[in-house]
Order: sequence, then structure tokens, then C-alpha cells
Amino acid sequence: MTDKLKAFHGLTAVPFSKAVGTPHLFQGASHNELLARLEMALSMDDLALVTGMSGTGKSSALRRFIDALDPTTHPWAYVTAEHYKIGDLCKQILQGLKITPPFHGNAALTKLKQEIEKRYKEKNAKPVIIIDEAQDLPPDTLLSLKTLTNYEMDSRPKLLIVLSGHNELAATLGMVRFESLARRIRIRCRVEPLALEETSRYIVHQLENCGSRKPIFAEEAI
Repeated sequence: MTDKLKAFHGLTAVPFSKAVGTPHLFQGASHNELLARLEMALSMDDLALVTGMSGTGKSSALRRFIDALDPTTHPWAYVTAEHYKIGDLCKQILQGLKITPPFHGNAALTKLKQEIEKRYKEKNAKPVIIIDEAQDLPPDTLLSLKTLTNYEMDSRPKLLIVLSGHNELAATLGMVRFESLARRIRIRCRVEPLALEETSRYIVHQLENCGSRKPIFAEEAI
């Protein structure tokens, strides 16, 4: 059925699939703003916050961001949050950085901090840790993220943690309990849904990436 669909419309692939290569991802104005703010955070901060409704393209924009990183100077780890304790979260991050994590959570936290320090001293590298669906992290784990950004008297950030999640994440960080963590987040970006004109361009963009050379949808349908 899929082959018949492609043949009928002259397509090389099925459009609107999740399996879209990074170079072909559509970028709306809100996504461009997010990328600009993350670039700023990369050079000067250790924490950044990305929020938005489900389906607004946060994860796609983050894919584009990490694909543009130089793995030598900015090795990265992408973690989808669950109900992790800080030690378990550190294990996931270590695996993302291609480092075998120790069994115990406290040891994983220590090893991750040592690895960040080592890469900073030896290669002047600043790892990027993206924690997606961060609203699912327990409160204690969120608060414990500060321990990853504390390095003695050195004020230069040695890693960048990007917390990405639904709008409720921003509301959570606005609570008094999280004030000390929220104060450290200077770069924030809320990804908005595509506007009508952007949605029209998105549809055309998706179809053209799949080989379409003629209109498939009527303007009224779009």
C-alpha cells in the first residue's frame, strides 16, 4: 500500500515521517530562536531551559543543535528522563558519553564529575547533556543537578545541561523549593506551535523532501 501511495504521487518516501534526517528538518521562527539561545548558552552558561507543548518540535530542534556540535570540544549525551534518582541519571549520561558507568549511583555521580573535570583540563572540552522530558524527573533529582555544575572556585562553566520538557517544567522550577536552581538558569526558551503561514511552508517542505514536484493538497485543505 505504501509503495502504491508513493508511486501514485511520484514520491521517493512517505512524507511526515519521524525518520527525517537532520538537514531536512523544518525550522520555524521559534526553532531558530531556540538554536540561537542554545548557542549563547554553549559559550557562557551551564544550564538552559527549553519548554513547549508536546509536538511543537523541541526534540527536532535539539537534534539539529547536537548534530552541529564538534564532538571533540563538545561531546554530548541525550537522555530521556524517567523517575531517575540522581545516581541513575548519571549512569544514563555516562552511557551517552560512551563511558561504562559504575554499579552504585553515588559512584556514578562522582565518576561523571571526574570525567567532566578531566575533559576540561586535558582537552578544554565542554560536554553537552540534554535531558528531555525533564518534567518527569523527581524533585530531589532536579535539585541535585546543581552538584554537576559546582567545581570549586572555578567560575567558568565546564558543561551545559539542557533541561527540555512540557510547559509544566517551567511552572515547577518557579516554585520556592527550586529557587536556587532556577536562579542559575539564565537562558530560557519556550517553543511555540507553528503559525498558519509556517504550517503551510512545513507541508510543502515535507512533500518536497519526499520528491514531490506537484501540488498534492488543495490550498483550502492546507
